[in-house]
Amino acid sequence: MKTRYPDTTTVPITIPTPDGKSVAETIMLTVPCRIEAKTGEVILGGEALRMIDRVKARHMGLMQPEEIHRLRVCLGLTQKEMSELLQIGAKSYTRWESGRERPFRSLNILLRALYDGKLDVNYLRSIRTAEFNWKPMVDKLMRAKNAIPYTFDVIETKEACREIERAAA
Repeated sequence: MKTRYPDTTTVPITIPTPDGKSVAETIMLTVPCRIEAKTGEVILGGEALRMIDRVKARHMGLMQPEEIHRLRVCLGLTQKEMSELLQIGAKSYTRWESGRERPFRSLNILLRALYDGKLDVNYLRSIRTAEFNWKPMVDKLMRAKNAIPYTFDVIETKEACREIERAAA
């Protein structure tokens, strides 16, 4: 039997800054609750916790589970295919779509770009393997006005990669 929460209470919701080190803002939200008759203790149920989570995620710019699901359906992919496209574990993706977890901010940006049509699925498919063809991008950069030719010297020391300028050919 489902527990009824006939009362309401207002709770503060703290929205963190993007770096997570401080509070960007505090929002007050009225949620359903149950007040314990003997002690006066306020008890929040699952619905209240879901409401708090959704408001916090929305203010942080995180996609909602329904949006993540809709994105996958619009792309015509299974959950497994979507996780492969994003190069993440299938269980992680399933938890995002079900609302049990939220994607990290960096992956949320990627999902938003896909959702908004700013990022092409075919591009993600092309970089899924190590056989990505960098030549078209390098050619485009080299044709750019005042382009400085460069190469990367990859070594296994503290300075893993460093840019080395070379004379124009």
